Amino acid sequence: MNSRYLTRLTFILPCLFLCSCMETSQEKLVGRWFNGTNSVRFTAEGHVRWNSRQGSAQGIFAFDGSKRRTSSNVPVRNLSLDLVRRDESLQPEFELQFLGSDRVRLTPVSGPEESRRPLILKRAGEEDEETLIPLARVAESGNQPAGVETYSGD
Repeated sequence: MNSRYLTRLTFILPCLFLCSCMETSQEKLVGRWFNGTNSVRFTAEGHVRWNSRQGSAQGIFAFDGSKRRTSSNVPVRNLSLDLVRRDESLQPEFELQFLGSDRVRLTPVSGPEESRRPLILKRAGEEDEETLIPLARVAESGNQPAGVETYSGD
């Protein structure tokens, strides 16, 4: 009886350890992602900042990594943003797909069909320059640069 118990225990403990070390989809999303025209930062607290040619937008996001596209070619909404850009409220919705560990595809699922081209974003590394002004620096200086809006979490 004891040897069977020990055998099971030696199998179960490593499995529990491995499961506890795995990143969730939400945790994999946290960080800065960019391409030539967009820079998006997702925080662990659920905030998002998006810089694009249209300006800077900030707000909150909800991501459900368990929702995935099936065999159909129809995008599945799993990322919702609630943003403010120049006092305008925006609620874009996307299908987010991880393309390996350092790339994501954002496919718009809301808005006109002709504007639903997917965006491919690369995860920013240490060597990539920051294109967003950190909120701490904006708060410290007391001067908000033109086109930069801050999000306090309220």
